[in-house]
Amino acid sequence: MGFNSFGHEGHDGHNPGGAVCSMNMALNWQTKNVCILVESWRIDSSYSLLLSCVVVFSLGLFFEKLRFLISNYEESISKQNLYIEELESNESSQTPLTNLHNLQNK
Repeated sequence: MGFNSFGHEGHDGHNPGGAVCSMNMALNWQTKNVCILVESWRIDSSYSLLLSCVVVFSLGLFFEKLRFLISNYEESISKQNLYIEELESNESSQTPLTNLHNLQNK
């Protein structure tokens, strides 16, 4: 039972022109036939390597900024909920006499 018996024999059409993607991960400065994420994102020159580095860095920066904004938003909602709970607990703990006393002292 070989590799071809599992239905993998028809993969010759994935790489137009016969160029095979190289995916060396550690400290790779190779600029010929390197694929990033998918086969269609291919590095063919130094310029495309530089452009790919800028795109990957920008995507990382974007997602980190998005995480920061989401955490700030969640924190502000949490503070609003705490403030509302505090107001509700203060209103329920005060009697009409304490409200009158507070108004007279102002």
